[in-house]
Amino acid sequence: MRITNEVKTDLAKLIELNLTEWKKWLEDDEHFNDLTIGLPDKGDEWGYQTGDNSFTGGAYSFPHWAVTSFGLNTTTAELFADVLDQIDQIEGETI
Repeated sequence: MRITNEVKTDLAKLIELNLTEWKKWLEDDEHFNDLTIGLPDKGDEWGYQTGDNSFTGGAYSFPHWAVTSFGLNTTTAELFADVLDQIDQIEGETI
């Protein structure tokens, strides 16, 4: 599986536009939340979910998941790098 550059751009925008809002749900710097990105075999689309809604979220219908956590001190660059690292691991799998 290889994800498209368009998907990478979309994911960067998703994190940039939403991370501040997602952090509002965190109580303090001891708490974290999850971000899950779901991808198909073709890597040409995606879905996401935050928190522990693994059976109902937007990533659930996809066979490949990049799962990461973020806290109040997480930057957009750190979260995006972590998501890309997870995707790189998925891309290295034999499908």
